[in-house]
Amino acid sequence: MTNAQMIPNRYLRWATARRLVARIQQHLLNGGTVVMGTYTRATSYKRAHAEWFTATRSGAYVRSGKGRVCIDYCGFRFV
Repeated sequence: MTNAQMIPNRYLRWATARRLVARIQQHLLNGGTVVMGTYTRATSYKRAHAEWFTATRSGAYVRSGKGRVCIDYCGFRFV
């Protein structure tokens, strides 16, 4: 085992992102609405947007145009 493998919480951000994206997608597929809020804007997502959310090693992302936007520090309401 190398030192890099022994770093505590090495995959914590990825695990947290996967849990968040799974919760969002499950809520959307059950017919709910997810409202994502930042400091200046609130965006609501419905069932058709479930595939826009992804989790990577660097965090949780949502599709925005042709790119992706990090949503790790946004607030979420599950309506």
